[in-house]
Amino acid sequence: MEILFIADAMTDFDAGGADPLRDQAVEHFDFAGVVAETVAQMKPLAMAKRLVIRPQLPPGALPLIGDRRRCMQIMLNLVHNAVKFTEKGSIDIVVRTEAQ
Repeated sequence: MEILFIADAMTDFDAGGADPLRDQAVEHFDFAGVVAETVAQMKPLAMAKRLVIRPQLPPGALPLIGDRRRCMQIMLNLVHNAVKFTEKGSIDIVVRTEAQ
C-alpha cells in the first residue's frame, strides 16, 4: 500500500472562515525527522504483522513551517491505518517535493 502524503493536507480550513493556524504551534521543522520518528514508532506494530515500512524521501532536509506536533499526529494516524489494513507486503511512505 502506498501513502502519498501532501504537505498541504496538514492544514484544516474552518468552514466559518477562522484562521486555520490560530490554535497551532507554528514552527520551523524538518519533515524528514517526522517521517523517521513515525517509522520508528510504527515499526514494532508492522513487524508484528510481518510488514515492512519503506520511507522514500528526497535527499536532504525537508523544511516545513507549521505545527510539528499536529503533523506527527497525522503521520502516525496515516501509517497506523496502513499497518492496520495491510495484510501482507509493505507500506511505502512516499514524500515528494513540489519540484519533483
